[in-house]
Amino acid sequence: MEETNALKWLEDLIEIRINPAKTNVNQLSEHQIKTMLQTFELKKHILQNHLRSLARHPTHSARQRVKQSRIDQTLRALNKAAYEHYQSPAIVSDPAKTLFLAITEGIGELIIFLDLNGKSPVDIDQIIPIQYLEECRALLSARISGIQPVLMATVSDSGLLALILDSFHDLTLNRPLPYTFRDLHYRKALVNSLDTLIRQPGQPRLDQQVIALLVYYNFNKKTFASYYTALIANNMQAAGSESARFELLLFEYKNFKQLPKKTGIRLTPTSPDLKKMIGRWFSHEISYLKNKTRWIIPAGHPTIPADDNSSIDPKIKLDMSVDQIAVLIRVLLDCGVVRNVSTSELCRQISRWIKTEKAEHISADSLRRKVSSPEDRDKQQVLAILEKLCASLKQF
Repeated sequence: MEETNALKWLEDLIEIRINPAKTNVNQLSEHQIKTMLQTFELKKHILQNHLRSLARHPTHSARQRVKQSRIDQTLRALNKAAYEHYQSPAIVSDPAKTLFLAITEGIGELIIFLDLNGKSPVDIDQIIPIQYLEECRALLSARISGIQPVLMATVSDSGLLALILDSFHDLTLNRPLPYTFRDLHYRKALVNSLDTLIRQPGQPRLDQQVIALLVYYNFNKKTFASYYTALIANNMQAAGSESARFELLLFEYKNFKQLPKKTGIRLTPTSPDLKKMIGRWFSHEISYLKNKTRWIIPAGHPTIPADDNSSIDPKIKLDMSVDQIAVLIRVLLDCGVVRNVSTSELCRQISRWIKTEKAEHISADSLRRKVSSPEDRDKQQVLAILEKLCASLKQF
């Protein structure tokens, strides 16, 4: 019964007595906070003894296993709530922050005890208890410090090196962000694989192998996707003719599709899959060059999957009429904002990538004619749009 009372006291403490939504925690006196911490340590000790007794009896009954599972679920919920209280902007008092930090760490110790004794599976999306996170940060920082000199010696591209190291900085620089076990496991696995790769003998430069490794681990940072596509774009620029560029693009796309990818993982769970991001870029580039050169894809080259473009509309929809767009183009040209292209070429490029509510396809010739002879009504409407933009800009 003691452990049940301890849990109830802990629930009451976190959900009511120190809940910023229900109590002004900043006004708690140092004596009150000290008393709470002393009582918390007592309740934690009771729970530790109870969990220790369960760990000594691996063949305990089904009722005991259910009881332990409930304790585990309650502790994880309370740990999350305490951490959210700790992060609340309403908490400005240093003693109050100390209180939340101590309680969060204390509950984390109980959760770690359960995990280390194999009595409860670790929810991979569970926020890591602060104390355990600090220990992991120290270990991971040491690993990164150990491989960084070798990385710098074997990866010639400083941009690629920066992308790799930046992915660890948030976790290793003690930034106040919530981290899950998924975040930690991903970075540990990536560090281990990098360490194995860069220590292979006889390979002074490993840029391509590192890139392939990041693709394998679904390193889905937008900056890495941009880095990867920029490498291909630069090679295409040096290829010379349009047909040579197209041939190179198809070759790179084929190589990219053949790169393996580990399923079920990604650097940022909320961001799109890396292969989908880069695959869409390939799809757009191939479609663009195919239309531009009227090239027929040779046999044996990969074709674009039908669903690569299914979720993206390549045309930008504007809440303007074609006449209003023409007025805006005229203003940009007359004011010298657009400098290195003729009116005809500008209209041709714009007509390919924009659409309106009434016009899915805009004729470049029609747009050019409208640019040459804008109507007063359209001028007034564009002026109203620009005034609205200016008003919004002043609020930045």
